[in-house]
Amino acid sequence: DDAARAAAHEPASAPYLACKGTSIIPASTWEGMKAMVDTWVDMTLEHTRIVRKVLWAMTHNDALEEHFQDCGFGLAVVLLVSLRAIDYDDGPHEARYYYNYLQTLLPRLEPYKEQAELAGWGFNTTDLVIYPSLLGMDPPHTCYGTQLRIFIYPLEEKVRGVLHCQHGQWGLEALIPHWLRQGSCATNDPQEADFFLVPWHTWCDRMVYRLNQTRREISKIYMDLMRRHEELLPYWSRNRGKDHIFIFSDQGLNFFPEWRGWGPPLGFF
Repeated sequence: DDAARAAAHEPASAPYLACKGTSIIPASTWEGMKAMVDTWVDMTLEHTRIVRKVLWAMTHNDALEEHFQDCGFGLAVVLLVSLRAIDYDDGPHEARYYYNYLQTLLPRLEPYKEQAELAGWGFNTTDLVIYPSLLGMDPPHTCYGTQLRIFIYPLEEKVRGVLHCQHGQWGLEALIPHWLRQGSCATNDPQEADFFLVPWHTWCDRMVYRLNQTRREISKIYMDLMRRHEELLPYWSRNRGKDHIFIFSDQGLNFFPEWRGWGPPLGFF
């Protein structure tokens, strides 16, 4: 009858949708996660770090499966949001672990997507398609067959969080060095390098750390890099920087107008 059919489509009747909460994660937290169903793709790092604390509460208590059974779709949203914070703060190795864990959950949730959408959990995972590449899980590529060799300076503090920093038009500052690192054109031998890439997720760090260019805060970082080039860019002197490449996106070049004072024209993407 009609009542029976209506009961069959009741969202809460499906597995992984009770979201009643536990002593660790209350029901109100799950309800709050619904607000991130559509926004998980492009949240601030500050907000992803807050959600990551929810994930930590579950992992710290060895209670992931318990919470998956209670609110599996909510846990999936927590993971979707948290991945960027994990990659930025703890690196791609840790992010790969949770990405792979998420991939084990999604097939279990798939049969109940219709009920989940009725319950407000209709998240879209299309953007995940690029995550294996960004996390270094794809096989190496051949750089389209080029014979060029590029040495990428290991400026670890300036290239954190590719998952977070790849968004928007300024994402190229993260995507280009990352793509090159995965290819045969990257070399760890400076003697065989044709070019030297100086990576920095400039615009992304500007947003994360609220750097103010009016106070020349970004320029100061570049100037410090250049003043310490013998330490940080030890191959600069080989050709007085002629073979060094910087990447600027959007208004990025405006953040380093002092480049003209460093000898010959530098290479820019």
